[in-house]
Amino acid sequence: MLEHKGTRELRTKRLILRKFVISDVASMYKNLVYSILKTEFIN
Repeated sequence: MLEHKGTRELRTKRLILRKFVISDVASMYKNLVYSILKTEFIN
């Protein structure tokens, strides 16, 4: 049986995948929501 051990960070030369933290909200808004062109296909 699988046992959940929490979110682990994954790093490569070009990408870092990690659990979101509250301080990410401003960057997310700026990069994803603020630009209409970037959100055109998100429903």
